[in-house]
Amino acid sequence: MTGGGELMSYRQLLNILPTTVVLPGQERPPLEKVFTDGIRPHICPGTKWCYCNFCVGSMGLVLETLSGQSFNDYTDEHILKPLGMSASHFYETDHILKNQAKGYSALGGMFMPLPESRYPVTPMGGMYSNVPDMSRYLIALLNRGRIGEVQLVKPETLEFMFTPHYQVDPRLEKIGITFFIEDDLFGHRVIGHDGANPGYGTQLYAAPDDKIGIIVFANIMNNSAYELGDGILKILFNYQEPERNFAEARELWPKFVGDYGSVEPELLTDFRFVMRNLGIFKVRISKGELWLESARLTTPKRLRQVSADAPYFYEIVTKGSEIPRYLVFVPGKDGKAASIKIGLNEYARLTGEAKTRAYLKAMAFAAIPEIF
Repeated sequence: MTGGGELMSYRQLLNILPTTVVLPGQERPPLEKVFTDGIRPHICPGTKWCYCNFCVGSMGLVLETLSGQSFNDYTDEHILKPLGMSASHFYETDHILKNQAKGYSALGGMFMPLPESRYPVTPMGGMYSNVPDMSRYLIALLNRGRIGEVQLVKPETLEFMFTPHYQVDPRLEKIGITFFIEDDLFGHRVIGHDGANPGYGTQLYAAPDDKIGIIVFANIMNNSAYELGDGILKILFNYQEPERNFAEARELWPKFVGDYGSVEPELLTDFRFVMRNLGIFKVRISKGELWLESARLTTPKRLRQVSADAPYFYEIVTKGSEIPRYLVFVPGKDGKAASIKIGLNEYARLTGEAKTRAYLKAMAFAAIPEIF
């Protein structure tokens, strides 16, 4: 909210987030000017997970220091050119600016064109590309790092990147080296990563065992790219929903009911965590079914037990969505669920002062439009 009580405009929001985007007319700062305080991990690697664009961006500074080249020059010469990705760059060219699609946001059910904005640290994302170029990148991923006569990375290096390095539950998604890993997405092993910038969204999938790759570009930052990507995978894998003809463990449901939030005293993640669910989930029972709600006050999602022999493992059902999402309840000593796990995050049961603080924090962010 602004001082006058009106909703904060998109441009006003960007102006208070100078480290998040760069507006037209502004120059990106050199990497050494961004990471002036050094690069030091505050948490032992492998013990927690947090999506952090600037952590990935810091690798660009490491690359520049070791190679003696700028990040843009190095990626052009040693990655994009060998792959034959002639239309792709981490910076603007006349060709890119001439052919760039206009980005949109869908606020209040209306499509609104957004002003151009860019990431200030190019290694953390924001590469300009198109479907033909990204198809060549996918071919290299599916061909163990090779395209034509070019062996861009060693096969063992790529396999290491495709190996899970962190997970909160073996049934949920995992993270390798920048790649998200699904061992059983529609019955197949799938590696992927998404991309997003205000006004744009992308989804990339590679199924190495099946030699299938998918890239989806959307000039809007919502679930469009994800829905299309997952929907195409379901078709290519000829996936059929399994029958669920068992009785769910309803006697456990009262032990699941409650509020769940970040296990950290402060929010140790980037802005998307706040924007998508405000950091709090509520589990409740209504009309004989189990439901998951978000502090964002979006449509409640029904929870459906996945199999008879897994009473703590549930699918998050979103009507009309092609994207499979799952939740795991973690029982505590008193029999009640002590936490829930979704994706790569764990949310602890909130009670007392911790619950009050979490909801106050959520209210502080609730007025910000969900544009990220």
